[in-house]
Amino acid sequence: MNRPWAAAAKRAGALAWMLGALALGAVFAAAVLWSVREEGRRLEAALARAEAEIAELERARRALAAERERLAARLAEERRRREELARALVGEREELVRALAEARVRIRERQEELAGLRAETARLQEESRALRRALARAESGLEVLRSSAEATRAWLERWVAAQVARVVGLLDRVGVDAGALLARAERGVGGPFEPLARFDDPLFADTALRLRAKLNRLEALERLLTRLPLAAPLDRYVLTSGFGPRRDPLVKKSALHRGVDLAAPHGSRVLAPAGGLVLRAERNGPFGLFVEIDHGMGIVTRYGHLSRILVRAGERVEAGALIGLVGSTGRSTGPHLHYEVRIDDQPLDPSRFFEAGRELVRLLGQDP
Repeated sequence: MNRPWAAAAKRAGALAWMLGALALGAVFAAAVLWSVREEGRRLEAALARAEAEIAELERARRALAAERERLAARLAEERRRREELARALVGEREELVRALAEARVRIRERQEELAGLRAETARLQEESRALRRALARAESGLEVLRSSAEATRAWLERWVAAQVARVVGLLDRVGVDAGALLARAERGVGGPFEPLARFDDPLFADTALRLRAKLNRLEALERLLTRLPLAAPLDRYVLTSGFGPRRDPLVKKSALHRGVDLAAPHGSRVLAPAGGLVLRAERNGPFGLFVEIDHGMGIVTRYGHLSRILVRAGERVEAGALIGLVGSTGRSTGPHLHYEVRIDDQPLDPSRFFEAGRELVRLLGQDP
């Protein structure tokens, strides 16, 4: 009976050993499995790091590729700029070559001009010497010219003064305030001031200034005479009614006539006795067809009873211009021209202006 028990014990011991071995194997296997799992986790972490490094390397590769492309583009741009600069330098060099050639041509031209100027200078120097000799001769006769000029100025001064005095006296006899009208004619002068001392001409002297003043007076008088109605407004006429008080031809009562009546055939030409501006050209009550002309300086002439008006208001007419035709319009008994002369709106006798015009022609034809 001990043998089965021993065998069983032996089998139980073997089984226990096997179970122990199996337990040890399981522990070892568990340890190995844990180690394998730990290694797997380390490998996974290493793989993740490797993938991250690979991704970073890929990004670095793409960045390097982009940088390479940018560098290639910059290199191409730099090459293009260098080529353009090379072309520009070539163009500038060609332009400089052309400019140098043109400069050489201009230098030759200037050299030729300089040679010509030297020759011209020599000629001018010779002319200057000749002019100095002529000036010396002229200076020798200057005193004679001075005395002759002074005598001529004195004669002209007397002549101008006499002419002005004659015309002013004539106008005063007509009833015109010649002094006031001359003052108006002398208006409108001026200009920059240049002292007489700046002039080297010895002929400028006090007598010349006095003569210039009298000539200015004569010029003002000439301007005044061009404004005065010294000519009759008709070529042919008969004075039928004078200036001033008269017996009215229609109502047969005493009346004031502020002009003169000049009878002439119907349709005779009416002429402006002096230049001026037409103020009115219209029908005007008892005057009939009527024209009024402003000659300036306060001088106005009027024309009434016209059969036709040939000018317009605002029109400027010259002396002798046709302004209308004789008629009998308005308050009239037959063909005639009613003619008035006014200065500062004061009526004056027109017939005295006709006489002054005739006298003026005679006076200006005389010697002083």
